Amino acid sequence: MPDVVEIIISGNDAGPIQIIEADQFNHNSLPDLQGGTGGQYYHLTSGQYNFVTGIFQDQIDPTNNVFFEKNVSVTGTLLLGSGTDNYLSGIRTAADGSFSQAGDAQYSEFILKRETTTTGTYELAFPNQIKKLTLPNNTSWFFKVRVIGRSTAGATSTFNAEGTIKKGISAGFTQIVGGTIVNGVTDELAVGGMLIDADTTYGYLKISVLGLAATTIHWVAFLDLIQVK
Repeated sequence: MPDVVEIIISGNDAGPIQIIEADQFNHNSLPDLQGGTGGQYYHLTSGQYNFVTGIFQDQIDPTNNVFFEKNVSVTGTLLLGSGTDNYLSGIRTAADGSFSQAGDAQYSEFILKRETTTTGTYELAFPNQIKKLTLPNNTSWFFKVRVIGRSTAGATSTFNAEGTIKKGISAGFTQIVGGTIVNGVTDELAVGGMLIDADTTYGYLKISVLGLAATTIHWVAFLDLIQVK
């Protein structure tokens, strides 16, 4: 690998883009951020272990090579390709163009989580626990979700689910299409599985787990979506 890292970041003057040089032991030069007018490219050349914070879209400048040496950390959604719509702000969203509008042919990844301490059904949520997995109107998703739960005593349960959900002209026209397949991989907690529903009040995909009495369980889910309009 080369001594320097060149990262091309497209964006606008509004940012936010912040570069921090973390590997001062091997590379003593400060990062160099060049360019950056609206619609043009940022060219960053620096050493190892650079960190990029903010939301950016990775559109490769064909006149430059891009080398990633060691680790690059992104705070926010990593947007790849062109034609993405970051309406849910997950981990990563990717597209390779669109049919007629941004986000009508894309792929996204998310992490959801929840702590349960009592019996009942609990919805897995984004970190702020307010935002929902709301479908845009006239949209279909193919989703896959993997869930793991662990109690403070170490008992662990894992589940897989996949299916299709679609939304019509409004929230009331949201439905699971053809049923959902839920598979239990391990279930030391004996909770029996997880629940997948289409919420017709707000028009979103609802993923829920089951809690146990007097038991603290940490639940984490990884969700990926293929989205089409």
